[in-house]
Amino acid sequence: MKNIDEEKTDVRILDFLRVTLICMSASEIVAYIIGYFVLLVIVSRLTSGRGDNESFFLGGRSANWMTVSFGMIGASLSGVTFLSVPGWVEGSSFSYMQMVYGYLLGYLVI
Repeated sequence: MKNIDEEKTDVRILDFLRVTLICMSASEIVAYIIGYFVLLVIVSRLTSGRGDNESFFLGGRSANWMTVSFGMIGASLSGVTFLSVPGWVEGSSFSYMQMVYGYLLGYLVI
């Protein structure tokens, strides 16, 4: 449960976002989005080196097993897991817990 200070902070953040978006015109918002994607393309071009599809998906076949396992765990613990699963677990009478135990066993095996 949140205390009063946390609730006030949440309200202040939402007020700031609301005022910021109201003060911006549609063209400014579109310009920021386009600028963001242009920046992403520039960074990807600068950091790609000699990468191709095979090196992207296979990591040049030089990835350490520990790096691969942490990547697998990180991919399975996505933001969707933290947002949607708690409600689903409650609604399904905790049947999802079997899958969690399976993940844990799989992580230990890997």
